[in-house]
Amino acid sequence: MRDYVDRFEKLVALFNRQRKLKSGWKSIDNEVLKDTFIGGIKPVSMKMLVKQHLPATLSEAQTIAITESDEVEESSDVGPSDLDSESDGEQVILSRRKTKFETSVAKPKIKQKVKREKLTPKSEVEKKMDDLTESLQKLTLLVESKNGASQSPRKVIS
Repeated sequence: MRDYVDRFEKLVALFNRQRKLKSGWKSIDNEVLKDTFIGGIKPVSMKMLVKQHLPATLSEAQTIAITESDEVEESSDVGPSDLDSESDGEQVILSRRKTKFETSVAKPKIKQKVKREKLTPKSEVEKKMDDLTESLQKLTLLVESKNGASQSPRKVIS
């Protein structure tokens, strides 16, 4: 998730640099950036978790995504001996239930992905990066097309 957040930030920074060089390019609304970021989160279960928190800003959405991702990773590392401690036993059970729910939601998609092609963790990250790049390219084209339409010459009636 941290790689996705970093890649997203780099693409936004790249767009902002290009915007300064090109005349007529407008900045992207923060709400659009937040929605684009959330829309690119994979797996879908993680996207749903972030949406449930109703983040108000892009940075809040990124923080929630990283936190949720870290929690899911930590809960998958829990062993049976961890259930014996009374202090965090309930927390471990809740984390396992959350993970079980997420995997049951994502299970059909995972099976389809495995059938299509076997992806290594690195290629999954690269695919996420490509998806993010494609989304931002589409967003850039949309902004360009709107700017082009608004700057069309107007007829002067005399």
